[in-house]
Amino acid sequence: MQPAIVISNSHYLRVSIEPPTSDVLTIRKSTSDALAQTFGQTSATTYLDILWINEEGSSAVIRVHKERVFFLSFGSIISRS
Repeated sequence: MQPAIVISNSHYLRVSIEPPTSDVLTIRKSTSDALAQTFGQTSATTYLDILWINEEGSSAVIRVHKERVFFLSFGSIISRS
């Protein structure tokens, strides 16, 4: 039996979070703020799903449309002030 090939329009990113937080809204807001600051306000509206956060709140898995993954793949964009 051969594995099935799944075609998806999504990419999954595992990101580190510093300082750690397990609050989904804080992660989403921090990501949106970082995208706006780095790439402009249009990028801040990038739709993303936070699928998993580890117990310590130091990493997460984010799903994003493949056309927008470029903006999220530049290292540590999630930070709080």
